[in-house]
Amino acid sequence: MEAKKDASIFSVIRTHWRRNPTLVTRLDTHDQQKEHNGAYQNTYSNFWSKLDPARQILPGTAEEKEPADPTIQDIAFHYCNEATIHGIRHLAPSTNKLRRFVYLSIVLLFTAVLLKFLLGILILYFTNPYKTYYYAEMMQKQDFPTVTMCNLENMMSFNTTYEANQTMESILEKYIPDIITIDECDFNGNKCYETIPTVMIIRRLLYGCYIIRPAINRTCDMEDLKSKDGLAVDLTTKKSWKKGEKGVRVFLHEDKTYPSQMDSSFFAGPRDATFAVIQPEKVEKLGTPYHPPNQDCRNNESPSFQNPLKFYEYYSQTNCQRECTSLYIEEYCNCTIAYFPGNSRPCTFSDYMNCVKLHMNASMSQETYLYRCKCTPNCSYLQFYSRVSVAQMRYHKHTKEDMFRIRIYFENMVMRFLKEKPKYELEDLLSSFGGQMGLFIGASIISVYEFVEFLFIFVWTLFANHFRRSGSHFKRTTAVRKKTPIIK
Repeated sequence: MEAKKDASIFSVIRTHWRRNPTLVTRLDTHDQQKEHNGAYQNTYSNFWSKLDPARQILPGTAEEKEPADPTIQDIAFHYCNEATIHGIRHLAPSTNKLRRFVYLSIVLLFTAVLLKFLLGILILYFTNPYKTYYYAEMMQKQDFPTVTMCNLENMMSFNTTYEANQTMESILEKYIPDIITIDECDFNGNKCYETIPTVMIIRRLLYGCYIIRPAINRTCDMEDLKSKDGLAVDLTTKKSWKKGEKGVRVFLHEDKTYPSQMDSSFFAGPRDATFAVIQPEKVEKLGTPYHPPNQDCRNNESPSFQNPLKFYEYYSQTNCQRECTSLYIEEYCNCTIAYFPGNSRPCTFSDYMNCVKLHMNASMSQETYLYRCKCTPNCSYLQFYSRVSVAQMRYHKHTKEDMFRIRIYFENMVMRFLKEKPKYELEDLLSSFGGQMGLFIGASIISVYEFVEFLFIFVWTLFANHFRRSGSHFKRTTAVRKKTPIIK
């Protein structure tokens, strides 16, 4: 009854749309499409069943008869009907040719656009781009920086005569306390833990300095911020200014590292009370391959990190540069600068004037630091910025004209972070790929696997048919030669 009903429906449609040959043709091929689909609907299963080594065919069973070998056309039609990529199903032979051409053009166009976008994403991924995050975070505890104070006048600006064979170390032992005297140093109400005399080389000249380590435990919390004053230093310098700046330069840096002239610093003048509010910033950079070799960094927090320095237990760029300068001077002048690491004899005043000053510029050049000693910065380090305000000290008769008062403290417990992160990681790459594939052709990872399987079966069948035809031709040629009589 249902078959008659279906037949009547198709007859009515054919009668009503007799003038439309395209629709009539499509209705006539309706039953043919079912038969054709049935012919290759098991194409993939037949193919894989032939390759299954565990397949056993028992005599007398239905599987004894080998399935028919699929053709290239069968494989292509099967993929068009079963593919999950949008638009592929409309390429089946049962549709109109014009419609198939339109869908084929659309699929090829959007596939080309997709490949262009995917190639751009791959190129961007392998160039190792990175993005920088800058944010602030409230901390429970913060480490107070180490402070280095240097006189703005170098050692040669004083009218003092030195003996040629007098060592620089003995000269500086008298020179540094003479130009800088720390009268009082308190940290959060207690005396400072340590003040170390040292020298810094700035513009090829020696400057006397003091490194102030406020305490063994320099960690400050919110209670210290509310009730204590930070670091307070009273100092005096020798009054011998004739020209140039008057005062001291104050460097803020991490502990276990020496200051550099590139570090954050501020200036304090005589008879002034200088107040510096410090703001810490944590910098975390990416190393190779995200930066070129001349901008690379060392990750000293990594478990596999090995310290390349000989004289410093802690690696930092300034420690490396200080050691590099010392080794360079040892090589050319056969002596070690005072307060610098080394194994040679101490440099004398004559060595300093005749040799050290001549090689100081080359020893501190970027080429020496980078290519000779490979003094790259740390990938993770702390730097301190300061906001300075100045007030005049109240004058008393006992107030010295060259007296300074410096106070350094935290204003709050906020730390700023500057972090570099990869712009494209593996998860981002897969997300970009999936988004582009879904947008242009509606594909997924399963669609990619289906396409790879189709290519594999297509190529396999193509070569199998080629070798089968070659074998049949060889058999026919051999049979003909056997039947042909040999005439002597």
